[in-house]
Amino acid sequence: MAKVVLDVAKVVLDVAKVVLDVAKVVLDVAKVVLDVAKVVLDVAKVVLDVAKVVLDVAKVVLDVAKMVLDVAKVVLDVAKVVLDVVKVVLDVGKVVLDVAKVVLDVGKVMLD
Repeated sequence: MAKVVLDVAKVVLDVAKVVLDVAKVVLDVAKVVLDVAKVVLDVAKVVLDVAKVVLDVAKVVLDVAKMVLDVAKVVLDVAKVVLDVVKVVLDVGKVVLDVAKVVLDVGKVMLD
């Protein structure tokens, strides 16, 4: 009977050794997975930092675009004023032309 118990104990010990070996393999795999997770986390941090820089650059570009739009609005307003001045100058030119025609007509009458 003691021999049977001893044989069973040996089998249990062998099974325990196999379980321990499997546990060691699982632990090694877990270490590799953890290392990969650390690398992925580091890459994610870099991507986040790059995204922050891109966002900051986008904000600057937006601000510059707003300033350019404001300048364009001012240029448009100035162009409208210049156009109004040109219209007035044209109107004055027409009056001067009409006066010149009258003077020419008066000159013709005086010559006759």
